[in-house]
Amino acid sequence: MASARLVRCARSLFRTNISLFPRLSTSVNHQKRWLSCTQNLTSDIPKDRLYTEEHEWVKVEGSTGLIGISDYAQAQLGDLVYVELPELDAVFTKGDVCGTLESVKAASDLYSPVSGQVIEVNKTLDESPETINQSPYDKGWLMKVELGNSEELKDLMDAEAYKAFIQEE
Repeated sequence: MASARLVRCARSLFRTNISLFPRLSTSVNHQKRWLSCTQNLTSDIPKDRLYTEEHEWVKVEGSTGLIGISDYAQAQLGDLVYVELPELDAVFTKGDVCGTLESVKAASDLYSPVSGQVIEVNKTLDESPETINQSPYDKGWLMKVELGNSEELKDLMDAEAYKAFIQEE
């Protein structure tokens, strides 16, 4: 009787171990797909912008900065369904929460990559937040600010440093 129980237990363990192999294979395939996806997201990072560790970008145009989120960030969030942006003339210090992005997967605070005053917001996003998913570096920009302290730009990453940062995540 004890030997029969031992055989059943061994069979159970053997079946369990066999069933793990497809999962392991899927996991390896998943990792390969993730690596491929990450490489795609890092290959098209515009060089004319500066980036934060929170995945926001700023494109400096004279004394103003155009702000958005990176392709990597929008991919992590998934399909965006709602964007809350600040009011015109709102003033932020670098690192302040200045908005919210909501997707089908998660909600995320938006952090100001620079200090400044909001002079324009992308009204298209009120009706079409998915524009960020479709065009995060162009049509999906979030807001434009009058830069408050251009020295802060030195703390941001250029495209190559941001690419390396993403690959480490």
